[in-house]
Amino acid sequence: PLGARYSIDAVLNRAKNLNNIADNTFFNTATIGYVFLIISVYVVSGLQKSGVDWTITGNAIYYALSLDQILQPVGKLIYPYQEFLRITTFIVLYVELFVPLLLLIPVFNTFFRIVVIVIIVGLHIGIALTLFVGLFFIIGICAMVAFLPPSIMDRFDIATFKLREKISSQIERINGGLSFKMMIISFPAIS
Repeated sequence: PLGARYSIDAVLNRAKNLNNIADNTFFNTATIGYVFLIISVYVVSGLQKSGVDWTITGNAIYYALSLDQILQPVGKLIYPYQEFLRITTFIVLYVELFVPLLLLIPVFNTFFRIVVIVIIVGLHIGIALTLFVGLFFIIGICAMVAFLPPSIMDRFDIATFKLREKISSQIERINGGLSFKMMIISFPAIS
């Protein structure tokens, strides 16, 4: 389902007129599994933060920022503010435990998805600005793209149409005029 619109297969199917997708939403056992996978990643991570430094003293982020090998410039900047780091420790813990569960709320689904996306992406950006964690933050942010509501994905499609056409023509030119048109990869929303 995530590749039904913007994957290489979708582009090839479009060239053969096999892709007639009328709806931007998709719901089946795989989408349920994806939602529960994302929820479990954050909730289990939050449950594992059961030590005293996370639950009572709130020193966990302070200790993490004391590791000079992975410290980023913003981490150096906020390291002296131990009370701020204590509050941030508790915020991270509660965000991981409870915010992903908002994906299960069946009413005002679009609103709650946007709230989850904004908070989780903010969490990952905050981690990336303070600690060097490799590709972790990019993977976390990309995992949230699948939860974007159809209305936002439609706007993205409209806004990027000219860019996608330009890239397609460049790929076509590079490939010697093959009947293959490349599109930018993005994802339909999961209902």
